[in-house]
Amino acid sequence: MVLELDLYHLTLQQISEFVRTRCSQYGTVSSVSVKLFPISTDEGRSFAIVEMASPEENTKLRETVGDGYCGDGVVVHLLHHPSKAR
Repeated sequence: MVLELDLYHLTLQQISEFVRTRCSQYGTVSSVSVKLFPISTDEGRSFAIVEMASPEENTKLRETVGDGYCGDGVVVHLLHHPSKAR
C-alpha cells in the first residue's frame, strides 16, 4: 500500500504527522522518519520509516500498509498526489 499525499506543498512535519495519524490505527507509533526525493525525479521512491511500540504492531503495520522492514521500522511508501492531504 502507498500513502498518497501532496508532498510538494506540505512541510516535513506535516508529512510526518499525516503518516503518524494514518499508521496509528495499527497501534502506537513510536517514531516516523521521512525520506523525500525531488518531485520531478521521485517516481514513487519517497518513503517513511515508521517504528511502532511493539514487534506485533510492526508486523500488523507491515502486513497492511508497509512494504518491508528497515532496521526496527516498517517502510511505508509515499506518493505525490497534488489533490491529497492539503
